[in-house]
Amino acid sequence: MRYFKLIAVSVSCAAIISGLVVWQGHRAKANHRLVEDAKASHVNAEHGDAAAELTLAHMYYYGWGVPQDYIEAARWYRKAADQGNAKGQYGLGYMYYHGQGLPQDYIEAARWYRKAADQADPRAEVNLALTYYNGQGVPQDYAELHRSRPLSQRSGCFPALPCPPLSPGSFY
Repeated sequence: MRYFKLIAVSVSCAAIISGLVVWQGHRAKANHRLVEDAKASHVNAEHGDAAAELTLAHMYYYGWGVPQDYIEAARWYRKAADQGNAKGQYGLGYMYYHGQGLPQDYIEAARWYRKAADQADPRAEVNLALTYYNGQGVPQDYAELHRSRPLSQRSGCFPALPCPPLSPGSFY
């Protein structure tokens, strides 16, 4: 029985170590892919491609393939937002709201949330409703909150919490 436990522990350790080696290999490939995607997005974004600007903003926000940098993320969200991209407008509003890469400014956050919500971005609708609920950047207005609430209910975001700019699973 004693030898059985020793063998079981040895086999378990070998399996764990093998799994870690395989996982590190997959992780290295994924990181390489993200770096390549960041380079390609940067080239396209420099040529004014709003989708590439948004992708690059997400990559800087989360540190995917590039060092995490909220200032760069805000810069690329603004470029996408200025082209009318609703997700870029939402991302810029989120960064103003939380003071990430930009000075915290609830008025600017509400302005960008409104622009994105006007294009039916569900996360912007939720966060705009919360700004009216809390009176942050806009006068506290429960009537406006209820007018925007039916739109925001389809978003899937928990209505009591702000939604982040992008869930990692929706990147690819």
